Amino acid sequence: MSSSPSTTPDPVAVVDQLYKQLREQAEEMRDQFFQRALALQVDKKGHVPIGIAVLEPSENSFAAYWVRIFISAQGRSVRTINKGIGFKYPVGAFSFVKQPLKGLVRAYEMELATLRQLASENRALRKSLQAHHGKVTRQVTQASFRSLAEVPDARSE
Repeated sequence: MSSSPSTTPDPVAVVDQLYKQLREQAEEMRDQFFQRALALQVDKKGHVPIGIAVLEPSENSFAAYWVRIFISAQGRSVRTINKGIGFKYPVGAFSFVKQPLKGLVRAYEMELATLRQLASENRALRKSLQAHHGKVTRQVTQASFRSLAEVPDARSE
């Protein structure tokens, strides 16, 4: 049983929707992390020195980075922490963070690394689907199909 084109969801659109959900999850994690970090700092002097930045370089991409937060007389400044190669930050990247905040950072980093990997796999799947769709479309438009009327009848041979 085949489904009509109008009822078949566009696979690229489905993959894009899943990617959007990953981005929204990263944004929720960013907000949740900051609230939990603030709660840990309530009775302590100073500020939360680390946060999560979720950036959208383009419509079809996002990145979740850790940032170091500096407070000075001139105001607040934020500097991206270098992740390096792969999906995970090295443990040493958070050496300036003290306990108990460091434990929270490590827990969130594990989840963010999973999100980064899923997002990367999602974009690779999207690229593959688009390439396959293009190939199939070209083949269908270039194919010369004979109508059934032109097919010789097996009884006449």
